[in-house]
Amino acid sequence: MPSSARFAHRRTIPLVAFVVLIADQITKAIAVAEIPLHTRVPVIEGFFAFTHAHNRGMAFGLFNDVGSAWLRWVLVGVAVAAVLIIWSYARHEADRPAVLMAFGAILGGALGNLVDRLRFGYVEDFILAHWGAHEWPAFNVADAAITMGGIALFLTLAREQDDPEASKPPTETPSEIGPDVGSTAADDA
Repeated sequence: MPSSARFAHRRTIPLVAFVVLIADQITKAIAVAEIPLHTRVPVIEGFFAFTHAHNRGMAFGLFNDVGSAWLRWVLVGVAVAAVLIIWSYARHEADRPAVLMAFGAILGGALGNLVDRLRFGYVEDFILAHWGAHEWPAFNVADAAITMGGIALFLTLAREQDDPEASKPPTETPSEIGPDVGSTAADDA
């Protein structure tokens, strides 16, 4: 494997993670500055709104009402472990760009929520999807990146499971390259 491909994860994953982390932190800062806590700002009536909520629990508000100081540090530990596992596994995926980008999104999301949890003891959420009175728990850019990265990773790996050739990088053989640019049909005969 060429050295540039072998070290692709050293660029792709941090770049995607950095973009997600910055987008997450900027959008959270805007939401906190512009939307009072527990306020809803309709964007698409009956379907989508911005809000401002503190999530002291896990993803999608799970264990939000536990109110225990130990939960914060357990979740910080889980986030740090996830970052280390992603980075460790991704080192072996240098020739699979879709996997690298998915890992970058997951890593950036994990770091975005980790920053909040370390700074505040909770995660800032501000996106609210709902259908009438039925609400999905509030979330943020980091949560969306983790979810979309997880879905992309699952779909990529599932496709490769069905078609093992899909995971192999493309290779060119002389017959696939075609005739020389300057050659004619007579030259190839």
